[in-house]
Amino acid sequence: MSAALQRRYQRLLLAYPRAYRHRRGDELLGTLMELSRPDQRWPAPRQAGALLLAGLRVRAGVDQLLSPAQAWLDSARALLVLMLTLQIVTQIWLLEIARGDLPAGESVGWRLMGGSAVTVLVAGLALLLLLFARYRLGIALALLTPLPPLIPPFGHTWDNLYVFQVACWWLPVLVLAAPLLRRPATSRPWRSSLVIPVLVLASTLLLWTGQGVASLVAAPVMVVVCLVWAAVIDPRPAIALGLLMLTAIPQLVISASGLILVVPVFLVVGTALLATGATRAHRRIPA
Repeated sequence: MSAALQRRYQRLLLAYPRAYRHRRGDELLGTLMELSRPDQRWPAPRQAGALLLAGLRVRAGVDQLLSPAQAWLDSARALLVLMLTLQIVTQIWLLEIARGDLPAGESVGWRLMGGSAVTVLVAGLALLLLLFARYRLGIALALLTPLPPLIPPFGHTWDNLYVFQVACWWLPVLVLAAPLLRRPATSRPWRSSLVIPVLVLASTLLLWTGQGVASLVAAPVMVVVCLVWAAVIDPRPAIALGLLMLTAIPQLVISASGLILVVPVFLVVGTALLATGATRAHRRIPA
């Protein structure tokens, strides 16, 4: 058998995690060599592509998902973290808008600055707790996240708008909390489901810093990457990002600001992401 072919197969197997290669690498390599032709020197293109994709799926933890229900549960974990991330991004956006509306030389008022800072702090702590599977305290802090800007000393008089804003935050958090508190924490790497959606959220910051063409194409490009990733690798990022967009729609409608114009975009893109992720989860993961 060709030593060159064996080395090339070994390079392709680097797509798998080290622990997986240590456990099954010799078996995979032996099978590949047995199936090769006597005069073969290069892996077949289709075979090489299949090995790379399979390795990426193992790195993403898709091989550890035993049912579509587990994919949805992992997506719920990721969605809760993404909601908190979006809350932090929103507070940055509010401060940037307020700063831009001020006359030259004036600074943002302490009420808005303090309320946003406390919100970011609470959301950040809740996010970290959820990342480390401390669901009870993390969810409790997540429920407190929208309250600091609305209470003394930062808030103003309550009205129906505030009530609806808090309700639109609490409802999805409570719906997500039910399965997370009922099911024990797992060791599956569900955190990998956050990478692409977080990059999508981070890319929207370019819109507020005025980075020219980059600010207009970064988020759509990352959404396309998320769709492709869901189609060929891991459906969980698309499910989480799609649900995030759909759950954000009530907040956008209630705000009655210029952001309401993006509601149709959120509806179409969120539905596409959710449908792609859900379809792939049910087709690729055994029931």
